[in-house]
Amino acid sequence: MNIVGTELPKSRQAEQVILGSMLLDPKHVIPALVERQVTDKFFYWRHHRVIFQTAMRMFEEGVDSDLVLVTEKLRKENKLQACEGSAYLNSLIGMVTTIASVGHYVDLVSDAYQNRRVIEACNEVREQAFQQKSPSEVLGLGQLRLNQIQDGLDIGDAVLSLGDNQASFDQYLKRLREGEAGIRTDIPEMDQLIHFLRLPSYNFFFGRMKSGKTTLALNIALNQALRNTPVFFVSLEMTTDELQERLVRMRGGFSKNSLKDEANIHRVSTVAQEINDLPLYRYESSDDLGSILAATQKAVTSYGCKLVCIENLDLISVGQDFAKDHERMAHISRRLKTFSMRMAREGYPFALILLGQANREARATRDGFPLKSHVAGTDQVGRDVDLMISLSDPELVQDDHPDQIGVRVAAQRHDVESYQPVWVNYNKMTYKVGGPKPVFS
Repeated sequence: MNIVGTELPKSRQAEQVILGSMLLDPKHVIPALVERQVTDKFFYWRHHRVIFQTAMRMFEEGVDSDLVLVTEKLRKENKLQACEGSAYLNSLIGMVTTIASVGHYVDLVSDAYQNRRVIEACNEVREQAFQQKSPSEVLGLGQLRLNQIQDGLDIGDAVLSLGDNQASFDQYLKRLREGEAGIRTDIPEMDQLIHFLRLPSYNFFFGRMKSGKTTLALNIALNQALRNTPVFFVSLEMTTDELQERLVRMRGGFSKNSLKDEANIHRVSTVAQEINDLPLYRYESSDDLGSILAATQKAVTSYGCKLVCIENLDLISVGQDFAKDHERMAHISRRLKTFSMRMAREGYPFALILLGQANREARATRDGFPLKSHVAGTDQVGRDVDLMISLSDPELVQDDHPDQIGVRVAAQRHDVESYQPVWVNYNKMTYKVGGPKPVFS
């Protein structure tokens, strides 16, 4: 959609000079254009794009791409008339005064192309605003689109063949073989079972109150930050001071009482400084889903965060009313899934960990592990997520091993009721998070 009474930025003469220079001296001009990363999308007129594509393809194939040969190539491919004929190609040569000036015309064409992309992005944001989307979400989309333009990413490549993606897939397989295709928890028992959290992926951790959901997520977050992987933590339950306290206790092995002991002041300060120096980012805003997504987008695009933890599903608000709570949670889950996949398509994959609370019915399970049916909205969550992790009820486990927590992991994405119990050992954990095995066996 364009603004009525205005024209998109373009320069016909500049495009003609560039094409004429290519046909006049391809051996010198085309490498210079490649170095400037000029593509056919820089050209506004379609027939100019066709001429550019043909000359570039011939050059890449090692074939001479001067005026005569490009004209003949276009004739054989039945494209010459669409390019206004051989007379028009001859006229392009006449537009060139000196090859040395081609860089100036590239600047003109590049500026016009980038401004067209800015207009396209603004129109997209404008349409989202007219649809009455959350202002924070609309602004987040605008920031992402403008960042893409600044970073040189093109948003027009929406339809691609799988063959075009082969090089990327080969790199993905290489990362997969080398164990770099996802986020490792660095908790040996968990990594042995799930290998890693994929990039991108949507992972759901759930259990009853005090079952260790946040502890598990914080452990994974801290382990990744220690690997120098940027992490974004959204907590709607803890203040920043409380979050830092838990991380310091986790890293330093402090109990709550030893944290206050004057004899430990220096060691606590040292650990706190270590935590502060890590690439850990904290969310400070409202519980509105749009605000959370906008902040997550900034964390992922501006700070390179590869792991995002959100605590928790039950406390996230949305800008509309739902008759039932499970409908609200299903809506949130769908939004998180589509947001995650959109970011991945834009070149910013990340692993998302969402925490959720099981209801009271979870206590009825014999081994203390809640099922997906014990969380509101998880019919939709179960369809959305790549991995579900259920945490044991601490009331039903032994209390003699304070450094362990019970978790069980969905065997596969859509078989979310099939779990394998795992008792995970945490390093340097001194406060109660579960037990080594269920009381009932």
